[in-house]
Amino acid sequence: MSNSHGRRANSASQRRHRLGRLVPIAAAGLSLSLTLAACSGSETTPASSDASGGSDEQTVLTVYGWKGNDAEPANIAEINAAFEAAHPEIDLQYEFVPANDAYLQRVQPELLAGEGADVIMTDPVKVADWGKAGYLKDISDSEWVGSLQETVVPFVSYEGDVYAAPTELIPIGLFANMDQLAEVGITEVPETYPEFTAAMDKLQAAGMTPLALPNKAGNTGAWILNGIAATLVYNDNPDWDQQFMDGEVSFEDWRSSIEQMMALEEDGYVDYKTELGNDEWANGAFDFAAGKSAFMLQGSWVSAGVVDAGLSNFQIAPWPAGPEGTQPNNDYFVGVMWSVNANTDVEEAARAYVDFWADPQNALPFLESERAQSPWIGGVNPDDSATAPTVAALEDGRNRILANTTWYTESGRKTMESAIQSLQLGQIDIDEFIATLDEQLRP
Repeated sequence: MSNSHGRRANSASQRRHRLGRLVPIAAAGLSLSLTLAACSGSETTPASSDASGGSDEQTVLTVYGWKGNDAEPANIAEINAAFEAAHPEIDLQYEFVPANDAYLQRVQPELLAGEGADVIMTDPVKVADWGKAGYLKDISDSEWVGSLQETVVPFVSYEGDVYAAPTELIPIGLFANMDQLAEVGITEVPETYPEFTAAMDKLQAAGMTPLALPNKAGNTGAWILNGIAATLVYNDNPDWDQQFMDGEVSFEDWRSSIEQMMALEEDGYVDYKTELGNDEWANGAFDFAAGKSAFMLQGSWVSAGVVDAGLSNFQIAPWPAGPEGTQPNNDYFVGVMWSVNANTDVEEAARAYVDFWADPQNALPFLESERAQSPWIGGVNPDDSATAPTVAALEDGRNRILANTTWYTESGRKTMESAIQSLQLGQIDIDEFIATLDEQLRP
């Protein structure tokens, strides 16, 4: 693109500006040892020598993460540089490890052997699994624990003990092409279902495709249903997930959400059979950026790709599920977290790193890169017009976090995705769909 050089220059300037805003966190009572003897066997490296031949030594701190490479820098290097500036007594050695299976195959055997990095990047599923296995250090006594948003606490804990510091809440919401909406006289993303259908009617009348929900991998189908239920189910019963696990409620409570999902096809806004042939990852975001639809559903993680593909004037908002006079809840995914290896020899340094990230100001460059929001009470959120609707929902308490530590585990997610695809293909009806979820997702 012709303006790519300018964007790079601006990005560099913005990075320098954000670095100036990073504030070192001072953990109470933190006093890092500078000698090998005081570090209980931890590694040290020479830092500098004085005129008398003596030398200071740094504590070596190793960190693994699946973000921070050239393809997905996520401003990790910037934050790490700020940490090192705040902690000259620590020699930070950050290693990028590819995500998903590659990460598990590298990290889990090391943890099993009592080895591995001192600090490891985790997520809610890893915290639950590795916390239970005893691989992670209990950091419940960290000062920042009391600043966690209440809805986030279950996702950083196992059996009441905190094993991770979260960095972000990732919104999964309705992407809206604001230029296309403006063409039909719409200036704000709809907040209610009647407003949403009215907007899609206007778009269709103007010859535009109103909505794309590519669902080849099955992910989008689950996001649609969870996004609708965030308002229609969880607004009245925020504890529904635990109640389901306890056998107190049924997916019958989701019937109106399921009906709304299916009404999108019945009313002519989307063709699910066609969408099942479209890959949400390979072309969904690019088609949206190219103007092939005015709305799509995705996570904010694709926003960088949308911008790179040429669309900058868009917003991400909660799915507008409710009736007139209501405001929608937004669905969130708890993203990257930091945990301390239970077998680290440099616990103070490791916790200093986690504490640094737990300062919302320090983590802001990461949120900006991810277009995510802060998991902290009164946390600092990016000043970003694209995510303003989801920030407003979060600050108003209109949020629900995907239940991936209860019934929406990886296997539960796959069960829901497969059942939704069967429903969209007409292979099962709504009653059979509800029965399938009740039978297969309840423990």
